[in-house]
Amino acid sequence: MKTKILSILALLLMTVTQGAWAQVTPNLAGEGTQASPYLIASTTDWNNLSAAVNGGETYSGNYFKMTANVGTVATTVGTSTNAFNGTFDGNGHTLNVNISNSNVDTRTAPFAWAGGSAVIKNLHENRGDFILMIHFLK
Repeated sequence: MKTKILSILALLLMTVTQGAWAQVTPNLAGEGTQASPYLIASTTDWNNLSAAVNGGETYSGNYFKMTANVGTVATTVGTSTNAFNGTFDGNGHTLNVNISNSNVDTRTAPFAWAGGSAVIKNLHENRGDFILMIHFLK
């Protein structure tokens, strides 16, 4: 009986804590690898990435690739406590940006906070209400 209770408690503990150690999947196509990057093709995809990073997932070692021009985005990726650390390839596509200071603090670039291992490349921006300010953390 004691062994059964301990087994149940161990299983319960593993179930409850698994979410704390598991990487947050941004609800995007792809696997996040260099060969199969997470794909960004819409404003919804961008918002999913933003929510995951701003919620604490850094994506260190993960890859993202834009597959189409993305409509107007009004959310930034990264905060002062949750910086993006993955590789983002805009693949020559355009991100239409309309981020105002009233929505966020003064960091209104699409990637507001990026860590020392972040790579952001091949991204074009069509600016609406946009102030370029990005912070790289070491």
